[in-house]
Amino acid sequence: MQWNKETLREVRLKAKLSQTALANELGVHFRTVQNWEKGITPIPITVNPALDKILGVSDNPDYVSREEYNRVVAALDASTELNKKLTDIIQSGISGESKN
Repeated sequence: MQWNKETLREVRLKAKLSQTALANELGVHFRTVQNWEKGITPIPITVNPALDKILGVSDNPDYVSREEYNRVVAALDASTELNKKLTDIIQSGISGESKN
């Protein structure tokens, strides 16, 4: 994505990230992000891939947004937990049968 002061602020707020949180993710001082959003300092093009990743936007059709990634991870976690419970139920049933 082509980042400028307006798109950076808009997408950052939509992602519910503070300037400080975004700066920490990027490894820069929060005033750097502040200066980008004020238009005092231009956003270096070398930062674009990191901004795309952190803020979950990309022109790449194979790119998975942060939101989608979090949904998939949550679904996998829930599935893993369900598998553990089912395994426990099956194993306790097998153990109960072997005692008889």
